[in-house]
Amino acid sequence: MILIDDFEAGLRHLSPLGKSILFPEIEAIYQDILSFAQSHAWTVISYPDFVAWLQNTAGNQFENWVVLDKVFPRETLSGKSFFVDLHRNLDTSAQTPTDHFLNLGAVDQPLPQKWSGSIAIIDDGIYTGTTLFKIVELLENQVESMTIFTAVAKKKALDRLNAHPKVKGHCLTYVGQGMDILHLRDFFPLFPFAGRKIMGSPLRLCAALYQAGEWLHLQEQAVLKKAIGQHQKAALAKFRQQLGRTLQLEDLALLGQGIGLQLSQLPSPVSVQTDHSIDQYLENYS
Repeated sequence: MILIDDFEAGLRHLSPLGKSILFPEIEAIYQDILSFAQSHAWTVISYPDFVAWLQNTAGNQFENWVVLDKVFPRETLSGKSFFVDLHRNLDTSAQTPTDHFLNLGAVDQPLPQKWSGSIAIIDDGIYTGTTLFKIVELLENQVESMTIFTAVAKKKALDRLNAHPKVKGHCLTYVGQGMDILHLRDFFPLFPFAGRKIMGSPLRLCAALYQAGEWLHLQEQAVLKKAIGQHQKAALAKFRQQLGRTLQLEDLALLGQGIGLQLSQLPSPVSVQTDHSIDQYLENYS
């Protein structure tokens, strides 16, 4: 198991209000998760070390960067960077929830219609490679070549990407291949860009609870499971007290970027209105 420790990187996207709501409890849970990873001999990747490796490996050879990882520090990149909003959402409108790809676009600026030379693509972890391969396909007619930088990738995904004619073996990894990959931020509710976003809503399915509401990697850690579950309720209670009123889904944006209400089970189908109270979703799906 490989755990990408992107906790500090995620904190940068919390608002001052968000930090006041989540701390100090979230720091204790962070340390508990690291202890769990150590006791189970997981490999923990330091996010700052990954960023430093990327800087040293890439140098100044790329003018344009396409970044999939929403918490990557833009200021560390030379040239122009485009943070794209193509990502996998859970579509709950069908009987069986499916992944749905959004159109490729930049978060804060338009993407070029034609790129000059080679571009670099950043994704911190590649599990199936489906999202990244979709981006490669969307850009293949606009660029001469692509170099992909990632912290870790599964072998099947790595081989598929390296075989693409515009990549040609230039998918570079910080620590090589991994059997299974987790992001540490996905364990935290009310945390920037955590979990899997449910299409068309500010709801997110907690990645650590992805399989039928069962914890994938904390089965024997009843105390830690309970602490993480109670953290969201306690944080929302503190948030409610700060605002002095019932919380609506739209209020989550006050805590920072990419924050959604974490659910432990998948609502299907889901009907979401941002002026609905958070309590109704907690009662039904947490």
